[in-house]
Amino acid sequence: MQLYSTGTLADPVLAIFYGKEAVNSLLSMRGNLSQSSSGTLQSFASATEVKTIYKTLAQLLLADGRISEAQQVLALQSEQEMDQFSQRSMLADAAPVPPKPTSIAAPRAGEVTLSKSEGELADLVAKQVEVGQQYDGLRKLQQEQGEDFSAADRTKLNSLQAKMEEYQSKFQAAQSRIAKSSKDPQARQARSQEISSYSTGFQGTLKNLGHNAVIAQYFITNDAVEIILTTPNAVISARSPIKAAKLNQLIRDFRLALSNPAQNPGPLAQQLYAVLIAPISTALDKAGAKTLMLLLHDTLRYVPFAALNSGKVYLIEDMAVVNVNEAALDKLGTPPKADPWTVWGLGVTKAGKDYPALPYAGEELNNIKVALGGKSSIKLDRDFTESKLQQGLGGYYPVIHIASHFEFTPGSIDKSVLLLGDGSLLSLKQIETKLNFTGVELLTLSACETAVGDDALAADGDEVAGLGATAQRKGAMAVIATLWPVADQSTAIFMNTLYRAHQVDHLDKAESLRQAQLALLHGSASNAASTPGDDRRGLGRVAANAPGGTIGVGSHPPYAHPFYWAPFILMGNWL
Repeated sequence: MQLYSTGTLADPVLAIFYGKEAVNSLLSMRGNLSQSSSGTLQSFASATEVKTIYKTLAQLLLADGRISEAQQVLALQSEQEMDQFSQRSMLADAAPVPPKPTSIAAPRAGEVTLSKSEGELADLVAKQVEVGQQYDGLRKLQQEQGEDFSAADRTKLNSLQAKMEEYQSKFQAAQSRIAKSSKDPQARQARSQEISSYSTGFQGTLKNLGHNAVIAQYFITNDAVEIILTTPNAVISARSPIKAAKLNQLIRDFRLALSNPAQNPGPLAQQLYAVLIAPISTALDKAGAKTLMLLLHDTLRYVPFAALNSGKVYLIEDMAVVNVNEAALDKLGTPPKADPWTVWGLGVTKAGKDYPALPYAGEELNNIKVALGGKSSIKLDRDFTESKLQQGLGGYYPVIHIASHFEFTPGSIDKSVLLLGDGSLLSLKQIETKLNFTGVELLTLSACETAVGDDALAADGDEVAGLGATAQRKGAMAVIATLWPVADQSTAIFMNTLYRAHQVDHLDKAESLRQAQLALLHGSASNAASTPGDDRRGLGRVAANAPGGTIGVGSHPPYAHPFYWAPFILMGNWL
């Protein structure tokens, strides 16, 4: 049966069964390959065919109204992608034994759950395989012994053949029965309700969180974007017809327009809004959504959803936006620490051979220290060393804030590096293996492209969580990172606004981030300069061209262009 072309499937229910069997076989293979060479594991985990099987199965399940099962498949795909980034596909966590879910986190499973009818088919297949193996063994013995093959063995061989035929007949009858049910509305409804643990798990999470929070899951197929929206009271699926190639080009063009304040990203922001938000906008309104949590796949991870525009307002003007991933699901409901935040801040202000000075990084950190007070401390330039970073992590500061340069190198987590104040470099691999962020409420990476990570836009978005997801796996509750090189001056203002919103106005992390974004967009941020600077935080980047053009100059606030406020994304626990 052809699994990959949903438009030609005559029997989608059976295709779902075979798809589940294929995914469970892949999960078993991951376990068997866990001790193999890294090259073998890399080839397995990154194979296009592997991702296609997951995606196609999820698409088939959505088409049959089985949303919860589709969510389970997407979760398993995400776990594989996280494994791939975490250890460059040395799938140490490959055995299909999931971590225990928390009381409100969405449940996880080590394999795709089969419905009752699918379990019946799988049982018959297993019996056929078992009997077939015994039959093949006896047939081989018969060929070896010839006339010496005993009468008892001959009788057993005939019995095994009869059993194979019996199981095959039962399998075909079950197939026929299931195929007929694919057109029965009542049977479709029963299937959609039979396995509902993922949907109910997400809904339980949302009801406990409050804050009018919702979860939107996205994934790309060849000809559409599939969307699953979960609210406290409903789960719906929506579909945006668009060719994957066209969507990816839109994303590339949008990011290019956002990277230069002289360009107007408005038309592209509206096109992507029509694809990604408009199909669920009515449901968002009905739910009164105030916090939109995003579970993203593929190149959608490169999209700053905050900058999507309805034609009237940016999405961030309607609601806070948070990225969540498998590293964060078990942290979503953890209440924040009651004590006021204090910060251990580290930054680079002086220029080096391959990077420009960041004069506002010092101002940024000093302002944050004043805003948070208490035992807050900052380390600048030569005082910013690996040992000082380790000292801060061991000092139980709720906030670790790093203002520096970061550069990713596609294909290498050893060459993707963070600049320390003494001129040394800390690689993404070193950060992953040497640092422990347990006890950190918020890790802010006020550098460039810290969320993009390895492979960047040349890949499928597997690495977009980058340094942020690594920190979450190592214990950080939440991470603020960036999707492109940020401007030095506006970032200092942005961060000062964000921390004051939390400390003074007692807003949660998501709303604090939103208020900082709105402050730059609307020009209400304190100390906003009349002429924006554009020195960017990126190794090898000496100051970029001065901004100008349709947004960010003239009658607009100096930092109204999304270039200044949209690259910042919050990942993880946003309370």
